[in-house]
Amino acid sequence: MKVVTVREVVAEDLTNVTMKTLFDASLFDGARTKFGKVIIPPGARVPDEGMGAHDEDEYSFILQGTIKSVSGGKEYRVSAGEATFIPKGEEHYAYNDGDEDCIIIFSLVKR
Repeated sequence: MKVVTVREVVAEDLTNVTMKTLFDASLFDGARTKFGKVIIPPGARVPDEGMGAHDEDEYSFILQGTIKSVSGGKEYRVSAGEATFIPKGEEHYAYNDGDEDCIIIFSLVKR
């Protein structure tokens, strides 16, 4: 078993967003999953501009707050207690237009 304490993980260098990868291939040789936590404060957007896409499927669970997301050309509103799936290659972004941090647990999974 490997235990990781979130507060001890160094955040990735992103504008206004705190993203911490808890598990990925750097910890486990041959791992096909990246697992982490992201905090998107009010007014922040991921990515900062344009659209993003991954070579992996993205699974997310919203722990707190609400986020507006555009994925595959459609707009969604996702709130605490809801989960999302974005297939690999699908362009998307997320914007916190609410008044509290949006906290998300995510997993990127290679097929």
